[in-house]
Amino acid sequence: MKLSEVFGQYRAEWHRAHIYDFFTKPNYFSRLLSPRTCVLEGGRGSGKTTVLKCLSVEGQLAHAGNDFNSFLATAKFLGFYWKVDTNKVCNFSGPELEDKEWDKIFAHYINLVLCGSIAAFLNCAEKNHGVKIDFSRPKWGLFFHALRLKSVYSTGELENAIIDSQLDVENYVNNLDSSKRPFLSPRKTPLDLMTSAIVECPEFSSKIVYFIVDEYENLSDKQQVVFNTLIKHSADPYVFKIGIKELGWKEKRIVGLREKLQQPADYELISITEELDERFADFSEDICNSLLRKSGYFPENSPSIKTFYNGLNIYDEADLLDVSSLVGVLELDFKKTKAAEEMESFQYKNLRGLEKYCALMWSKDSPDGLIEIIQGLKNSTNHFNQRMSNFGHAMLYAIRKNRRGGGGKIQKYYCGWSTYVLLAHNNIRYMLQLIHLSLSEATDDDTSRLFSEISYEAQTNAAIRVGGMAFEDLQGIQASKFALAMGRIFQLLASQPIGHAPEINQFGFGKDCFSDTEFEVRLNTMLNSGVMHLAFVQFKSNKTASESVEIRRYDYRLHPVMSPFFGFSYRSKRKLDLNSKEEIDGLMQCEATSIAGVLRRHNRDLKSEVSELPDQLTIFGNLIGDI
Repeated sequence: MKLSEVFGQYRAEWHRAHIYDFFTKPNYFSRLLSPRTCVLEGGRGSGKTTVLKCLSVEGQLAHAGNDFNSFLATAKFLGFYWKVDTNKVCNFSGPELEDKEWDKIFAHYINLVLCGSIAAFLNCAEKNHGVKIDFSRPKWGLFFHALRLKSVYSTGELENAIIDSQLDVENYVNNLDSSKRPFLSPRKTPLDLMTSAIVECPEFSSKIVYFIVDEYENLSDKQQVVFNTLIKHSADPYVFKIGIKELGWKEKRIVGLREKLQQPADYELISITEELDERFADFSEDICNSLLRKSGYFPENSPSIKTFYNGLNIYDEADLLDVSSLVGVLELDFKKTKAAEEMESFQYKNLRGLEKYCALMWSKDSPDGLIEIIQGLKNSTNHFNQRMSNFGHAMLYAIRKNRRGGGGKIQKYYCGWSTYVLLAHNNIRYMLQLIHLSLSEATDDDTSRLFSEISYEAQTNAAIRVGGMAFEDLQGIQASKFALAMGRIFQLLASQPIGHAPEINQFGFGKDCFSDTEFEVRLNTMLNSGVMHLAFVQFKSNKTASESVEIRRYDYRLHPVMSPFFGFSYRSKRKLDLNSKEEIDGLMQCEATSIAGVLRRHNRDLKSEVSELPDQLTIFGNLIGDI
C-alpha cells in the first residue's frame, strides 16, 4: 500500500474495505455501544462515519475476522447502516402535495429503506452462511401484510420485493402521477414487526437491532420531524444511532405534537469535540501509529510518529526567521543616540535575538524607552520575562513582515506535534491531511526516509496547504466571504502587534447587532452554516446568561487549521467585537471598506508594507487586496 493510500484517503468512504482494518476505537466508543439511542455529533472529518460504519454488521464481521459463527457468538447487536442521500430525500417535498401527504410518503420510504437493509443482510446470511429464515412464523406474515408484500418465500425474494417497492416510491415522487400512487405503510409498524421477527430467529435471539443513520443533517426540517417521531417511540428490540454535524439538527419536534426530543430521556448526545478535547493528541497519535504499522511502514517496535515532528520554541524560531538581521538594522539607529551606552551593558548583550527585537520595538523609536527597558533589566528580569511570555509569540508574526527589502518564503513556522494537534482542533481528517502532506514533502515518496525528522519547512508548507484546502472547501457556502474577510483582518492584526493586544483571532457580536430581527436571522444563518462546514469554531461567550437571544451566548473563531494559510496565531486567545450592522453586512460581502474600518478601529497602519498580501492570498486580491 502506498503512503498516499494510508494517509491520503481522508474520507472514510475512500478506504473501502480497509476502513475496518485501520479502525482505532475512540474513548467514547463504549458509550455508543450502549443499547439506547445515541446521537454522535461532530464536524466534517471528525470520524463519525468511520465509527458508525464499525457498528454495522459489516464492521462487526470484519472485526470478527470475517468468521460469521464467531460474529454470531460474540455480537450483542445487529447494526444496519444508512447514509442519508440528499439526491433522494430532497425529492420528498414540493407544492404539488400537502405537507401531511409528504410526511406519509416519507415515513413509508423510511420503513422501506431500514427494512431493506435488514433484508439485504438476511439474504447474505442465507446465501453465504446457511442461515435459514422461517417465513411461516406469524410475525413475518404480519410484516408482509404491513408492507403489502406478496409471494415472498426466500430472503432473496424479500430483498428484491423491498427494492421494488422503494423504486416505486422514488419514481412516484419524481413524477407525481396520481394514478400510480403507491401503497403507504403505517409509520413504524413494519420496523416493529421485522425487528421482532428477526430476534425470534435462533441465530439472532437476544440481540438488539441498531439502525445507524449517518448525515442526519441532510434531512429537511420536516423530514427530521418525521424521523424524530421514530426516535421518540423506538423501543426494544431496536434503537437508533444517529450521526450529525454540529448545528445540523434543525428540528427536534415530533409529528402532531408540540413535544420535542429531549436529552437524556430520549437519547444520549455524544459530542466528538467535547469527548476528544483533552484526549485528541493521544487519539490522533494512536491512529497515525496504527495506520503506519498495519500498512507495514512501521515495525511494531518503532518509535511513535510524533517523535519525528519536533517543534520550535519562540527564540529558536525567531533565529530561523533571521531576526538577527532585523535587530542589526534597528540597532544602527539606536547606536547613534544616548541609548548606545546602555546597549553595551551585559544585560542587553546577554539578550537572545527575539528579546533584543522586542526591546527595540517596544521602545517605539525612543532612546529613552530603550534605556528604561535596559535599566529595568538591571533591577529585575521578572517584568521583562512576563512581557515576553505575553507577547513573544505574537512578535514572531512581525519579523519577516518588517524586514526591509522583503521577507522570506515562510513568514511564520507552524511545526511540532502539539501545533498540529491545535491546528486540527479535534478533527482527525485534518490531522491525517497534515501528516500526509508533511510526510510526502519531507520524504518525496521515498519511504526509506520515513524514520527521519520532518523538517520545520516541510511541516509548515504542509500546514499552509491544508489550510488553503480547508478554505477552498468553503466556496459556495454563505460563510465563505465572511471567513475570507476575517482571515485578512486577523492576518493584518498579527503583522502589526506593537502597542496592541496580542494574538487577536476570535470575534463576537455586540448586543446592538440584534435590534433588527431580519439582520439577526441572516447573521445567525450565516454563522450556523459556517460552523457546520468548519469555517468557524463556536464556543460559549463570557457574556451574561441573562441575554436571551441565542446567538449572543456564543463567540467564534476561524477554524485554526486555516491560520497558517492566512498567517495568524493558531492559539485560542483574544477577541475583537463587531458592533455595527453595516460593518458586519460589509464583511459578509468581503468588502474592502469594511475590512479597513475594522483595522482602523484597532489602529493599524493600512499604508504600511505589511499590508501587502501574502503569496497564498494573492488569488483573492480583487476582494481583499486594496484596503
